[in-house]
Amino acid sequence: MPKEKKKEGICPVCHKGPRKLLYRNPDDKKQEICPACYARIKRYRSKGINRSLPQPKLKKEKNATGRKIKYPNKEAVEAALKSRTTAGKENYATVIAVEDMTLYRKAKEFGVSLLKKEIQRGKSARVGKTSKPAIEKRTNTPYFVRRQKLTERQERPRKKNGRKPKYPTRESVIVILENRESLDKDNFPSALQKEDSSLYRACSVFEVELPRKGVSYNHYYFGDLVTNQNPKDPGICGEIGKVVYADEKRVKVDFKEAGRIIRVYEKWYNLGNIVLHTRNTRRITKKPK
Repeated sequence: MPKEKKKEGICPVCHKGPRKLLYRNPDDKKQEICPACYARIKRYRSKGINRSLPQPKLKKEKNATGRKIKYPNKEAVEAALKSRTTAGKENYATVIAVEDMTLYRKAKEFGVSLLKKEIQRGKSARVGKTSKPAIEKRTNTPYFVRRQKLTERQERPRKKNGRKPKYPTRESVIVILENRESLDKDNFPSALQKEDSSLYRACSVFEVELPRKGVSYNHYYFGDLVTNQNPKDPGICGEIGKVVYADEKRVKVDFKEAGRIIRVYEKWYNLGNIVLHTRNTRRITKKPK
């Protein structure tokens, strides 16, 4: 015949599970309980404990080892402190913590206040007594000498490396840019950063305006109409002016401003701030003298 499967479920005694219920409860034969509860009930029966009756709570003794407690109460702590004073010992907290740690802990436990040492700096606060002379700071140690040299070095102005800058003036920057143009090299910011980063930094220092990608400088002529595209000039931004002078390096434009102001736009400086609006087909040329 096939063996019966062992029953599993919640134990009616400990209410834990699912567990294998292998034993009958000695107190109630109808109940099936787990092995742990069965062993616990057997242990109680061997000690003569009736689990059906309420059991008194046993208080655990603090001194379970049987050793005598050194300072059982507050009075014992105070008596120990008085005996220390009669013996000529100090009752400062720092001293007691080193000499008798048990007394220090018990004083904290029972709320017994201990003396604290006052740190005296300079002249003593007590009348008629002076503190020990202050220790003079040594100035002949290697660390002090080295530290002093470092501070002196920091105060002194730093020496320059003596190297001449690659592009000392704005004119030298413009000459290099024109040479690059003659060699059909790009002068865009992205190209200069890769090919000659020092030239790119010099352009930013001397405010040399580099061409934008996709925008080339127009060649303006006398009489052309141009539009101002500089947002820093809100008074004339978007206004149309007339070219009164033009050559390869600079263009002068009249926007009919008050005070007869003539705007000058130089190549590599601010020529990108104007764009050709209309080109006058009728050229005005100066008659030869």
